[in-house]
Amino acid sequence: MIVDYHIHTKASPDAEGSMQQFAKQAKGKGINEIGFSEHVRLRHPRGFPDFFVQLMPTYVESFLKFKQKSELPVKLGVEIDFFSDQVEEIGEFVRKYPFDYVIGSIHVIGDGVIDDPSKVDEYLKRGYLKGL
Repeated sequence: MIVDYHIHTKASPDAEGSMQQFAKQAKGKGINEIGFSEHVRLRHPRGFPDFFVQLMPTYVESFLKFKQKSELPVKLGVEIDFFSDQVEEIGEFVRKYPFDYVIGSIHVIGDGVIDDPSKVDEYLKRGYLKGL
């Protein structure tokens, strides 16, 4: 069985496309099941709010409607940034919604977003990318 549970739609800041488009493409490529795991960051290093957190109820409702009519089995996931001082808050968020799975991620070290392409030189100086 071929699956892909790490799909971001246009709801994530680093992707484009809708659930419908990804399901159609996956089915055409012989993928048996997919899961949508949009990015969630309960705290942003620059103090900006994550508007997707506020939109999550609407997103989940849209997903559940899509799941009912999808020809391809789909799962609801989330990729949530881990911060050691937010374990309880992360747990509360995850329990609030009917996620099939959760991907833990680290995109922030200190005050830096480590996957910011404009910061590659700085990451190299700090040794963050050593060995890659």
